Amino acid sequence: KGVGEKVKKLIDDHVRSEGDIVQLHDPVSIMDEKEFEETIDSLKSDEAKASEKEHAIKKEISIKMDENPVLYKKLSERLEEIIERRKEKQMSFSELIEEYDDMIHTMRNIKTKAEKLGFDKKEYALYELLLDERELNAGDMVGEDTSGAIYGDSEPGVNEKVKRLTKEIVQDIADYTKIDLWREKSEVIKEMRKAIKVHLLEYEEFKKKYKIITNKIMKLADKIFIF
Repeated sequence: KGVGEKVKKLIDDHVRSEGDIVQLHDPVSIMDEKEFEETIDSLKSDEAKASEKEHAIKKEISIKMDENPVLYKKLSERLEEIIERRKEKQMSFSELIEEYDDMIHTMRNIKTKAEKLGFDKKEYALYELLLDERELNAGDMVGEDTSGAIYGDSEPGVNEKVKRLTKEIVQDIADYTKIDLWREKSEVIKEMRKAIKVHLLEYEEFKKKYKIITNKIMKLADKIFIF
């Protein structure tokens, strides 16, 4: 299991002067927890372990980006910040490992978090998109909490208003995407866009940008809303 002994040695030995590992293989998926941890444990130095984790996180983000664009873009940005700090030698390898372990934990538990909030994978992607747009519009919402953690919500950390909107839009999208070859039918696309706009216009925080948000939702639907 894991990589062979020769490759393990190469991972440990082939280190560029700036501290980047020469990756000679595809990383084991971080979602395969047992094999991934075995691979990491087989590496001798913190430097090699940090680089292997960095490489694996990069790959997982690239694979999952279309699945939940807002969430994985944030993870990508966080990773880039860590990489920049590494290049500037602002972090020790043990600190890098700690940061990467936190990211890996987050990525492994996305499905669990979504389910805890009452979403399936597709709903959670839309929920994150809507929350992000709501936060971007926070300047126009004086005195209102725009975070996902709303006091008094029935589920800790969930914004019930955005959750309700998410469910309404997903239900409409589900109905339209049941139509055969829906992507190729302009009338279906037109009606789907109209339904999304109607929902968005019911919420003050989305009114000003409802056209832009509709475009983003349609793009998301094209990638992941396949019922």
